[in-house]
Amino acid sequence: MTDAPASPSWAKRPFHFVSRKTLIVLLLIFGVLLSIRVAAPFCIRHAINQRLNKIPAYSGRVGNVDLQLWRGAYRIHNIQIVKKNGKVKEPFFAARQIDFSLAWRELFHRKFMSDIIVSEGRLNFVRGATEDSSQLTADRRWQDVINDLFPIDVTHLVIEHGFLRYADTTR
Repeated sequence: MTDAPASPSWAKRPFHFVSRKTLIVLLLIFGVLLSIRVAAPFCIRHAINQRLNKIPAYSGRVGNVDLQLWRGAYRIHNIQIVKKNGKVKEPFFAARQIDFSLAWRELFHRKFMSDIIVSEGRLNFVRGATEDSSQLTADRRWQDVINDLFPIDVTHLVIEHGFLRYADTTR
């Protein structure tokens, strides 16, 4: 019976070219980046909800946020913006999903632009007997909210299965 040849020293340590300290630092960096990636959607959702609640006379809520870093995008699920006084039953704006993404075709032309796709968006204007029972205003404050949520010029907007509704409850 012959003895097996001794393994070379590099075969005993699979990462022979990396010191133990370097490997630990790399694993720590990977762990921190993974933690940030996991926590980011929750932090973004919290920031969006805070921003929506700062709209005068309205409040808003987002259900969930998905990040797709590989395409430079994030997706908001179940967004709803309602009048705070509760006298208008329909939300001012609601959507099942809004997708904000970078317009890659514009990046090739050295322009930083975005694409927005709204799925099942509903915009409800209501004229009531009083100002409290009406929701008719869509002024500059709403544009500021959109700019805060995605601060890039919009090059392409798609609304899928959406509707705009006007109701006059005074008649």
